[in-house]
Amino acid sequence: MVSEFNLQSSGPFTAYLLSTYFSTDRSVSRLNVVLDGDPYAAPTTGTVALLRKVAEDSIQSSNISSARSFLGGEAATRADILNINEEDFGRVTVITIIGVLAVIVLLMRSLLAPLYMVLTVLLNYGATLGIAIWLFLDVMKKDSIIYMIPLFVFVILVALGADYNIFLMSRIREEAHKVPMKKAVEIAVGGTGGVITACGIILAGTFATLMTSSLGVVFQVGAAIAIGIIIDTFLVRALLVPALATILGRWGWWPSELFFELNKRSAAKTEKSHSS
Repeated sequence: MVSEFNLQSSGPFTAYLLSTYFSTDRSVSRLNVVLDGDPYAAPTTGTVALLRKVAEDSIQSSNISSARSFLGGEAATRADILNINEEDFGRVTVITIIGVLAVIVLLMRSLLAPLYMVLTVLLNYGATLGIAIWLFLDVMKKDSIIYMIPLFVFVILVALGADYNIFLMSRIREEAHKVPMKKAVEIAVGGTGGVITACGIILAGTFATLMTSSLGVVFQVGAAIAIGIIIDTFLVRALLVPALATILGRWGWWPSELFFELNKRSAAKTEKSHSS
């Protein structure tokens, strides 16, 4: 039996080993590793990474250091998908933030306002993801969240949040040419609040209908995005952005033309009060 495992005999078992675990030219061999855990569980993903490292280290320390190893199967495929998704998330995040920020800078013609507009969108994303994880894992007792949730939620919430921000801040800029900044914020929120709120409720309700699905990925995507839209509509757009615009005042529009216009207005008001 030892000679057969060493491929030193020509019996039926040796022929089976050669045909099953080796290529025809014997330049490629295969080894089956059967894991006792769920191939989709997090510990199994870690085991896949460990197996790859062990195989690579073993090859490097042997006399076949030029050989290459590959690990396949359902668990390995799952691990590869998770790794690619993680890499894609970082790349998509950076490209999206830079792209959205550049567009808002061009539209607002300032630097500070676009910065806090994007930061509020990111804050909403972080809050949404935290609430969704708490809801799925702690309240609903799910084993895990779907790996695609962070990426999907990020892209959709950033797009929607940036749109709502642009609607509101464009109206504030329009009114600020005629009235003081605090009054401009008040008028803009009153003028656009109803439209933005209605859009948010409709959109959140539309995504919430996905929660009727029996598929876990559809349910979680719908629930997470609906939560994010509600937070964006009733907290970020209704309270946080107007508050920041009021606190920063004219400085939020630096270095646009509006900043210098508001600066002149403020200087003229100060001079008038001193002279009186």
